Amino acid sequence: MAQWRPCDCRAERIFIAARIQRIGQIKTDILRVNPFNPRCYPNRKANSSKKKSYCKMKATNKTLADFQQDREKLFDKALEDIDLLSADERIWFTIESLIGAVDNGGLISHYYNSDADYNQETIQDLHTLGFPDIADLLVQVNTLFQGGQPPKDIEERNEVINHWPEGKYDDLLDRLDQLFYEKEKALENRLLLHIETKLSVSGLKTREN
Repeated sequence: MAQWRPCDCRAERIFIAARIQRIGQIKTDILRVNPFNPRCYPNRKANSSKKKSYCKMKATNKTLADFQQDREKLFDKALEDIDLLSADERIWFTIESLIGAVDNGGLISHYYNSDADYNQETIQDLHTLGFPDIADLLVQVNTLFQGGQPPKDIEERNEVINHWPEGKYDDLLDRLDQLFYEKEKALENRLLLHIETKLSVSGLKTREN
């Protein structure tokens, strides 16, 4: 899994702390208005047509934690050389990395950690899974970097981020984060279905095999 890097810049620490605080508020706001969340509408009838439609998205009752052992093997291989992964294995690696990063600090977390080393692969895999709208969120953040593409080197990416004018992109990032969180559960469910149907989790295969 992409590794967290200790912050060695006071400005960067302040930026990250501010993003995490704003992310918490965005998630709270989404919870308040989600029409399918029983905590929002405890008296909503379970047999409503919208509720049924939402439940159909849940194709598996498993969670990513159920694949922890195989996940560790896959991520170790990916961090050694992502090109050793098959196309289906790469989807698991890039999409779970994205979900974990965004949950920890918003979309910008994808960039100030090592996840964005595989930014283009992540965008491609989102399209493959059927989420071009989420891929577009990354493309929009990419436009904040010169040439519309973040540097592959983590230090270079953070150098760019640290020099963004304070608060200039907060509204944009908040809006993109909210759009991601609204679709996150569907993305995670689709990834789980992909893992169960496309991968042999009892014996992961790589290109070198």
